[in-house]
Amino acid sequence: VFFLFLALLNEIVWRNMSTDAWVNFKVFGLIPITLVFALANAPFMARHMIEDEPKSSA
Repeated sequence: VFFLFLALLNEIVWRNMSTDAWVNFKVFGLIPITLVFALANAPFMARHMIEDEPKSSA
């Protein structure tokens, strides 16, 4: 869903703004949005992470 949103947002900016504004959006807009999305998902991924079993030394 997130990447479909980004694709739609990219199309809107591409069709309604100048090429310079679109490039600035791609560089300074999409990268931070994706970074925020990844950081927001980190707690959910950490909560469901598979823990390694502790190795017992014999």
